[in-house]
Amino acid sequence: MKIILIGNNNNQIDTYNPLQEPFHFMKPDSALQKNNKPFFIPDFTHRVTVSMHPVIRISKLGKNIVERFAYRYFDAITTGLDICADDILQKCEEKALPWEVSNSFDGSAVIGNFVTIDHFKSLDTINFKLCCDGNTIQEGTMQPLTLHIEQAISHLSTYYTMKTGDLIYMGAMGVTEVHIGQRLQGYLENELLFDFHIR
Repeated sequence: MKIILIGNNNNQIDTYNPLQEPFHFMKPDSALQKNNKPFFIPDFTHRVTVSMHPVIRISKLGKNIVERFAYRYFDAITTGLDICADDILQKCEEKALPWEVSNSFDGSAVIGNFVTIDHFKSLDTINFKLCCDGNTIQEGTMQPLTLHIEQAISHLSTYYTMKTGDLIYMGAMGVTEVHIGQRLQGYLENELLFDFHIR
């Protein structure tokens, strides 16, 4: 299973890439954090941030997928979190080093329960929300995404064979620092899809 994240894909918030073009990176399957298990902040970091993403699940094997047929290759959607050791990321960037160590560690890809796409008339307008201790800290829809789902699937499939169960984190809807003791809850519309504590 591949976990692929698209960065700089939200034209309302992203400033990472000076060219303002989406890019992608990957996390190992050991990064997956599911079933509402608590997230334990690693000893090697002193500043952890979370970014909420819409996440789609690939349902069919495909390579070099044509964009107009890409809708056939995913079947469900959820809310997920990209967790980053921000202090480690800054050190890697300062030294022009690869930065996977800062955001591909165990538990750094939170995933919620999936909802089949036939529940919705349009995926662009559904609302995603992240709450911390009962307060909304990130919220948005997929309308501001530069690469939409079909475009993303087509683009990524030129580099990788898409396989059943692969996950695509579509684009961050914010960046928020989190701390031990906090409770994070992710919603799609009004449905709670994940609920866990920071330890």
